[in-house]
Amino acid sequence: MAFPHGLNLFVDNEGPTTSLTASVLDRLCGTDMLNLERVNDAHRKEYLAKPTLFSRVCAPGLQWLPKFLSRHSARYAYYLDDNLWEYRRDSALARYYASAAVRRSLESFIRGSAVTLVNSHHLANFVRDRIPSTNIVCVPASFDFRMIPSDQVISERSGPLRVGYAGSERGEAFKAVATAIERLLSERPGEFQFEFIGYLPDTLKGRQGVQHFEAVPDYRSFLALKQSRKWEVGLAPLEDDLFSRCKTNNKFREYGALGIVGLYSDVVPYADSVSNGRTGMLVGHGADAWTSALEWALAHRAALSAIGAEARKEVWARHRLDVVAAQWAAALADADLRAARTARSGLEWHLLGLFGRLAARSP
Repeated sequence: MAFPHGLNLFVDNEGPTTSLTASVLDRLCGTDMLNLERVNDAHRKEYLAKPTLFSRVCAPGLQWLPKFLSRHSARYAYYLDDNLWEYRRDSALARYYASAAVRRSLESFIRGSAVTLVNSHHLANFVRDRIPSTNIVCVPASFDFRMIPSDQVISERSGPLRVGYAGSERGEAFKAVATAIERLLSERPGEFQFEFIGYLPDTLKGRQGVQHFEAVPDYRSFLALKQSRKWEVGLAPLEDDLFSRCKTNNKFREYGALGIVGLYSDVVPYADSVSNGRTGMLVGHGADAWTSALEWALAHRAALSAIGAEARKEVWARHRLDVVAAQWAAALADADLRAARTARSGLEWHLLGLFGRLAARSP
């Protein structure tokens, strides 16, 4: 074990990022030695107890914490899986990350880290340009095969081609997909069955041949639902913008691990991950391209199981836990992580926490 005395993993929320990061760190220190908690209180003694990795933590009330840890000789790691500066779409989450106080906290954590881990070279370059003094290391993202059975490759089936999507709204990229689906449901009734977990375009609500499932917050349960639907094809539309180019190839890892043939927008990160025609299909922009891709999948249904099997092999080779954990371990070892050397700082701790919360209220 790389950290026999344990690690702290402090996260901003629960979800796939937290589940997969915890799985990797379990390999480095053992489940019983990994302290996983959501950060919602600045006054916690655990910050001083073990070497720590912060995942996406950037709450304004914690902006003081990196300097506090540095003052007490701690060396921590930071993990970032999205370009939070370029978070797009007008939503509560987008407005949160656009806040000056949140950005100050985010950059404070990154600037103070011994190493910041990312999964995308595009994100690594973006952070280096914005915060030049930061030690950035690009490590592969993981998939925990323990969450699914080992025989998930989908065999050829009869009846309508079962096509699925699980996730959130994807802006203009999904409008083209929704238009293609509407066209196929009208022109080829009964030949496709479309299923959505989470987001469902308004134009498809109530349509024959479309089924919707509510989002599932627990990641293991989410994968179980996705697996149970036995999709032959999975949709992965993505816009070609700076935010998307810095994302991980999450859909490829999930679809591939389940033996599902993904139809992916021909943009980074999928253009860097998918071997077109062998481990998935890269799709151009526009409704015509998505219509053609779906019609191709229907016409070549006998080939889908082989493509799904190749995708699973690729995800197993590049993203399984032991492969990824070895690279994370090397990066964290080079960073020489260590806990704070003193806990004689109770008054300072509380004063800095108070000042941090006051600072978070300023624009």
